[in-house]
Amino acid sequence: MVALGSELGRLAEVATARTQAEVALVWDWQNWWAVEGCAHPVNTFDYVDTVARHHRALWNGHVAVDVVTLDDDLSPYRVLVIPNQYMMSPAQTEAVRRFVAEGGHLLASFFSGIVNEDDEVVENGYPGALREVIGVHVREFSPLLDSVTVRAADGQTLLDGGFTATCTLWQDDMAVETARPLAVYDEGYLAGQPAIVDHELGQGHAVYLGTRLDDDALETLVKQVLDRAGVRSVHAAPRGVEVAERRTATHRFLFLLNHRQDKAAVVLDRSGVDLITGRRLVPGEELVLDAADVAVVQSPLIPSP
Repeated sequence: MVALGSELGRLAEVATARTQAEVALVWDWQNWWAVEGCAHPVNTFDYVDTVARHHRALWNGHVAVDVVTLDDDLSPYRVLVIPNQYMMSPAQTEAVRRFVAEGGHLLASFFSGIVNEDDEVVENGYPGALREVIGVHVREFSPLLDSVTVRAADGQTLLDGGFTATCTLWQDDMAVETARPLAVYDEGYLAGQPAIVDHELGQGHAVYLGTRLDDDALETLVKQVLDRAGVRSVHAAPRGVEVAERRTATHRFLFLLNHRQDKAAVVLDRSGVDLITGRRLVPGEELVLDAADVAVVQSPLIPSP
C-alpha cells in the first residue's frame, strides 16, 4: 500500500490528462434487445460478443476508441464502427449518412439498418436505413449452418490480393448498386457474389460486411479501414500489450500495460520519464515489461529544440 501511494503521487498530473479518440464504436442498449429478439433469420445473435469482437480488432491495432451511440455527436471521429445495428431511427440514419458524406469512414456489419426505433421494417428494400450509404440491396438473408470461405475480389485495392477469410453464422445475398466488391464468396450457392463491399459516398467511404469474418480477417479489414482513414496506432507494441495516450496542454502520457503471461519489450519512439520507476528513457530504447506490468511515460508535448 505504501508503494501504491507513492506511485499515485507521481501520477497526479495524469488526472487532468485526456484522450482524443479518432475512432468510435457503437453500442446501443435498445438495439441489443431488438437484435437478439425472436423471429429473426438467426436466433443465436450475441450482440455483446459481436461488439467485443470489433473492439478487440481495434484494441489489437493500438488505437484509441470511444464507445458511442448513433445519437451522439459523430463529428470528432474519422472512423465509425457499427456492429449489427439492426434498429436505427431516421435521425440515426441521417447521422450516419452525413458522417460518411462529410468525409468519415464507416465499417458496418450485416443485419444493420433493418427496422426503425419501433421495430418496424424500414421500407425501400433491405437494408432500408443504410441502402444509400452502403450502395447495395440485400436481396436475401442466408444464415449459415457451416462455414464458407471468401477471397479478395478482383480489381479492388483496399485488401491484399491474397486476402481470405473463414465465415460463419450469416451471409447476405447482395445486389451491388453503386458499391464495389472488396471480397466475394469462394464457395457455396453464392460463390462469386460479393461478401464485403466498399462504397464511396460524398467525401467518405462505407465498408459493409455481409458475413461474419473470423477474428484474424476482421482484424485485417479493420486495419485497412483505419489506414485509409489516416488513423495511426498510438505506439507500436507487441500483441497483448495495451497502449493508450493521454495529453494535457504541456505533456503527453504513454500508458503501456502488459496483459500477457510473459515479458514483453516495447521499443520507444520518444524520450521521457517512466513515472512508475523514475527511469529516464530515450528514443529507440527497449522498455521491458514483466507480465501484468505497467509503464507510464511522460514526455513534453512539444519536444525541446
